[in-house]
Amino acid sequence: MSSDVLHGTPEVIEKGTGGFAAEARQRHLTNFSGFGPPDLVCISKHWRGVVGKGVTQGYFHFVRGIKAENTASISTYLGRLIKHGLEGASWYSGGGYKIVSAACRSYNSFSKCDIVVKVDVPGSVSSIALFPDGHEEETSELIWKEAFVCSVLRASEGVGEYPLYPCLVVFQPLDSLLDEKNFLVAASEIISRWPLVGSGRPGLVFGDNPSAVTPATCLVAEALFRYFAQDSRFEQAQKFFEIEVGGKDVELKYFACRALKELGNFSSARSLIDTVVQECPSSSAALVMSSQLYLETGQLDAAFIEAKKAVQVNEKDTLAWIHLANLYVEKGDLVESLIALNAAIMEPPALDPFLRELLPARKRMTKPLPNTSGGTDIIRVLAKRLHEERIGPATGVDESLAELSATLMTDPEKQAYQVLVKALNKFGWDEILNARSDAFIMEADISHLSEEQETSTEQVHETDEEKKQEAASSSHEHAESSVDSVAYSSPETKYSEVHSSPGKDPSSSAEANGTEGQTENVAAKENQVQENDFSSVKEDKVREVGGSSEQRILKNKQMSLEVYSSRGHKKKMCTPWLDFLVNNMYEDLRALAIWQAEDEQMAQNLRNTSGTSTSNTSAQTNQASSSALNNQNATSSQTSQRQNGDSHISQSLDAEQIAKQTKRPPVDWLRRGELARRIQRSSDAERAFRIAIILSSKNAGAEKSATVSPWLSLLEMYAEDGFASEALVAADAVWNFMDSHADRVSTSSFTPPVPAVRRAIFKLVHKHGLHKIREQVMDKRITINRHRIQSVLLDAVEWKVSGYDR
Repeated sequence: MSSDVLHGTPEVIEKGTGGFAAEARQRHLTNFSGFGPPDLVCISKHWRGVVGKGVTQGYFHFVRGIKAENTASISTYLGRLIKHGLEGASWYSGGGYKIVSAACRSYNSFSKCDIVVKVDVPGSVSSIALFPDGHEEETSELIWKEAFVCSVLRASEGVGEYPLYPCLVVFQPLDSLLDEKNFLVAASEIISRWPLVGSGRPGLVFGDNPSAVTPATCLVAEALFRYFAQDSRFEQAQKFFEIEVGGKDVELKYFACRALKELGNFSSARSLIDTVVQECPSSSAALVMSSQLYLETGQLDAAFIEAKKAVQVNEKDTLAWIHLANLYVEKGDLVESLIALNAAIMEPPALDPFLRELLPARKRMTKPLPNTSGGTDIIRVLAKRLHEERIGPATGVDESLAELSATLMTDPEKQAYQVLVKALNKFGWDEILNARSDAFIMEADISHLSEEQETSTEQVHETDEEKKQEAASSSHEHAESSVDSVAYSSPETKYSEVHSSPGKDPSSSAEANGTEGQTENVAAKENQVQENDFSSVKEDKVREVGGSSEQRILKNKQMSLEVYSSRGHKKKMCTPWLDFLVNNMYEDLRALAIWQAEDEQMAQNLRNTSGTSTSNTSAQTNQASSSALNNQNATSSQTSQRQNGDSHISQSLDAEQIAKQTKRPPVDWLRRGELARRIQRSSDAERAFRIAIILSSKNAGAEKSATVSPWLSLLEMYAEDGFASEALVAADAVWNFMDSHADRVSTSSFTPPVPAVRRAIFKLVHKHGLHKIREQVMDKRITINRHRIQSVLLDAVEWKVSGYDR
């Protein structure tokens, strides 16, 4: 007798005969974006008891990495499931299960349909293309090429991990260079259909007048470049985009320029991008790349010319506006930088209604025996663990760290946020607020106009002086409660000032220099500007205009305001997303201030306990911090060095000392590390992650203890900065966790490497060369599993990672 548990594969148990997941997928087929969700596998199992007719039960799970090249490739996976069969039932079972059919649905994002392959037991296989309206077509050669490209790019993009789809099984779709060759050939043969998948550059297709998507600006091209870049295979990327597809569309050579830039070959990249710009003068992507190359070589004026051309030829290109804002920060013009950011279009985050509908079904799942999945569970185990660690325990955590809004930013918002962080480190928090006040009108400051204009159908009169005073008062209250109001009190830390420049010790500054008074003066200046804004509201009549109510109100607002900046430019409305980013920065700085106050208190306690030695060390550290702060307005090169080297948190205590004194759980330090990384405080981030690791090791049995998350973060940081030995130790720690929590292939003594480990080691090979990394692996001073790391280095040679031959 057999149980209903599929050998090595967990499943969600459906109600009755099943069909719920397939029906939900069919309903949401038109809502799928990008490359769609992972493949859905539905299995029907028949229960037959000792007596009676029996019943049929439905089950489903998700798969990523099936090479959807043809009917045979998908049916092979289904046949393997049937062949491995079901686990044995208990001896007292009154009956058993058997598989009667299995079906796989793989999304084709080019043709917007599902490829459905069904296997009936015994003996029949069928495949169709099922469209959203329910009609079916035979699978053609073109549809299979599209499905093949989609399946590989889904795996490369990590679809189904964040958020995690239930019972996700993951394979590597391309096992050899021959498989990759077939994939790239299929992709190049359908290049004319790439734009059907959608845009790969944010802002182009958002709004009422979307820009035309070309092969170079589509998601497929971006995903193909990331396919090479995430494994540091830039030579292959250059060859593919310059030779194999660049001849069909010249603009695609832009990606070859990106590869050359990553390889440090700026002269070849400049020559190639000049050709692309000459033949495609309306390509904003190519113009931005040209500007970036000028910036890399120190030609700021030329970079500005190209960046301004980019936003002129395509004002919807969000990345072009972000790059222009970054150039203005380099130039030292913060106001213009904010204006450029404000012009960018930010799309709202995409939702997944299909996954949301499936989530309640996760309550009933099968549990296969351990050590039976053959390594297909590593992604599911890691993703689930990372999610649990970031949530943390139910009690004892700092909710203010858990609720930081910056953790909700989309990828384009993160890029814009980094421009603000760069401005923060160069100019300071006060200057950002002053520049925002000089550049924009805030929505909340004129929100009263909406109510007045909605109630009026013909005319709006603004002649009552009391209304002006009321508006100014409302603006003053808003300034005190918004991100501009930076004075606050914390009962935990007795810390009441974050309005100073990042890195400044606000508590000591307030005592010595009266920083609170300075803060009040800044707020008063902003309120004065806002009052002047309202005093300039026209008192003449404003006629209604046609259109919808929302459009009329917005237009009336802008027409009714004649507010000018200090440069004589008419102020624009600050977009909600930019205001959101500034608010995120305020929250981050407030959390950073609390962190700094706690560290200072710990250092003071240690000085009181240890005596003069620790006091001298602390004095030297404070002197170094003071020296760094005195250079706050130095040149941009000095600023860059300070960002990468100096800490804005007291470093008189190391991770071990803080771990002994802190009462915070590991998840708080994990979140502080992520906060420090977000605002480019690398040394603070490293120390916070190490504190989380130390605390987790002391509570190894604690549920959801932050064990693997800080190691993964350290791995990314060390690999990005080129610290080889530290990155290898972090990679080994992550691998140790996976060996103890995930299944391995029966023929191997360790689990397969998760993508993060593989990519980090490949990045080290790219930065230092294979020979040097091999020397680091064999270094006796570090304790790692050398056999495992060497297996990844062999992969680096096989797949010709950049640097494998040196």
